[in-house]
Amino acid sequence: MPVYSFECPKGHTHDRFIALAFFDDIQRCDCGEVLARRIHAPRLVRAAQDLCYDSPIDGRPITSYNARQEDFKRNGCEAYDPGVKTDYHRRQRDNDAQLERAMGETVEAAIQQMPSTTRTRLYAEMESHDVGTTRLTGGNG
Repeated sequence: MPVYSFECPKGHTHDRFIALAFFDDIQRCDCGEVLARRIHAPRLVRAAQDLCYDSPIDGRPITSYNARQEDFKRNGCEAYDPGVKTDYHRRQRDNDAQLERAMGETVEAAIQQMPSTTRTRLYAEMESHDVGTTRLTGGNG
C-alpha cells in the first residue's frame, strides 16, 4: 500500500497509507481541515541482489555491494560497461586511420623529394607490378 503525504491549511503534516481504491477520497486533518496532497521526491531504497563470489583478482570473498566496491578500488577495476568496448573499437579505428594518413603523407613527402627521373622510374615500376598509386597531395609527378 502506498504512502501519501498531506498538509492542512494550518501547517499540520501527515503521512498516510492509503489503498489505491481510496486515492480520490477526501482526507481530513485531526484539526478538522481538509488535507491537500503534497508532492515531494520519493524515498529511494537501493535493493541489490545477494552477492556471494570470490574476487577474480585476489580470491577474497565478495558478499555485499560494499565489498564489491572495495574490491574494485583495491584492484584498480571498474564495473563493466558495454559502451567501453564500443569506445575502444572506435578509438582503435581512429588511431588506425590517423596512422594510415601519417604513413601516406610521409611516403608522399619522400617521393616528392626524389629527383624527377627517380620518381618517374618508381611510378613506372609500380605500374609494371600492377600496384596502383594514389596521390595524397597535388604535385608534379
